[in-house]
Amino acid sequence: MKLKSVDRLKELEITLASENDAAQITELLKDTARWIQEKEIDQWRFLLNGGEDEEIKAAIKQEETFLITDKGNATATFTLYYTQNEWDQYVWGNHSNDAVYLHRLAVTRSLIGTNLGKDILHWVIQYLADKGKLYLRLDCVENNEKLNQFYQICGFEKVGSSHDHSLYEQPLQRKSFE
Repeated sequence: MKLKSVDRLKELEITLASENDAAQITELLKDTARWIQEKEIDQWRFLLNGGEDEEIKAAIKQEETFLITDKGNATATFTLYYTQNEWDQYVWGNHSNDAVYLHRLAVTRSLIGTNLGKDILHWVIQYLADKGKLYLRLDCVENNEKLNQFYQICGFEKVGSSHDHSLYEQPLQRKSFE
């Protein structure tokens, strides 16, 4: 699978992560969490202390985590849960419809601000639409204004709030982002 970035980035490769990628993915996520904390944004603190290490490894093992590389170097990662995990049930309630839940989207610091995150979301939307999924859902801390704006710019609709988190949903249909 290849992703051609709209903003003139090099061609990047998107693959399902393997267990060999776990350390690289965990470090990318923790580096992103450190950056978030430096910006004084109250999100992903638990990730810094190893609070999700086992869940990250399990998602990789279950082929739910993707790694995006440029010439073998990790540039981004994200996880797609095809069924609700415990957190999704907590913030969304128990849903059984055909939705996929996006977690732990992270871009390496050097590419923050290049629209890579937006390009990844467009790729995910197309990927899931091609699989016949109906919705892509995600959540973020409600007081993280920049991230909330980002998801809205990317076409996600805020459909509610729960436990101080904004809930976003994107209906999926075949779309082209060329």
